[in-house]
Amino acid sequence: FPAAYAESTTMLEGLANSLGASPQMRCMQHEIACEYLAAYGQIDAAFDWLERASALPLVSLLWLDRCPALDALRGDARFGRVRAIVAARAAAVWG
Repeated sequence: FPAAYAESTTMLEGLANSLGASPQMRCMQHEIACEYLAAYGQIDAAFDWLERASALPLVSLLWLDRCPALDALRGDARFGRVRAIVAARAAAVWG
């Protein structure tokens, strides 16, 4: 795992919680953090960010279903719960 992990996660946390950031921008920052952590095998931390993103205006089923960095998360029940939330929201937006 990268030596700069703690510094990176601190930076991501700061970006995701920055004052004035729109919910959409914060959601994107949560997605990036989730991908970063998942890519380095930090599955529980990745799920933390993914679940937090699902509480924001996350509507990207394509990202959830096709992002290679999320492959390790897809077999977990937590992923199914997040996907159901996002699918319902996406249906309301695009339906």
